[in-house]
Amino acid sequence: MQSQNWQRAAGLFQQIGAEKDPAFLQQEPTLVLWFAQTLIETHRSDQIDRLLSPKLGPMSSRLLFALGTLFAQHRMFERAVGYLQRVPRESADDALYFNLGLSYSHLHKVDEARKCYFQAADKNPRLPDVYLHIGLDYTASGEPRMAIPWLFRAYAQASSRTDISYALAEQLLRLEYSIQRRKFSDRPSRLDRTTGCCLPLTAT
Repeated sequence: MQSQNWQRAAGLFQQIGAEKDPAFLQQEPTLVLWFAQTLIETHRSDQIDRLLSPKLGPMSSRLLFALGTLFAQHRMFERAVGYLQRVPRESADDALYFNLGLSYSHLHKVDEARKCYFQAADKNPRLPDVYLHIGLDYTASGEPRMAIPWLFRAYAQASSRTDISYALAEQLLRLEYSIQRRKFSDRPSRLDRTTGCCLPLTAT
């Protein structure tokens, strides 16, 4: 596995009968995770649900979370949500809600994502990434004024991070541009007879 020779790994799993009886893999949850990743890396992800879900039975919260994040890393966001949602509420922590929020964001389900980010922040208010992604989601929704307070929160906790600084600066610049453009359009104008353009009236 360390060499990432996934074809060889697939052959080993076949030799031990993982595809015929994957339930025995639960004796060692790490094997379940490796088996799932092997299916992905050998372009057989369409068989994951058939081989894992119905035959493995109940999974531990830790295994569900590991599988959910594995699928999210491979941009299989619908499947990631399905596994992360199966973690019992009493076992749900800030990491679960944050990763669930990220998956929803990638699926453009902004309301669901925001709800998960808020739950993550309730579990742990010292997570700048949560505030960053709330801000980014508001930005993506065309609500920069709502984004800025959350980006400021992220910046207050991690001012040295360039991604947070850039996101905040970008939205501040956009908002300033929007305000200046609105001020310009609200000012009375006169016609410049040489160019035919409308110029803002200035005090003389």
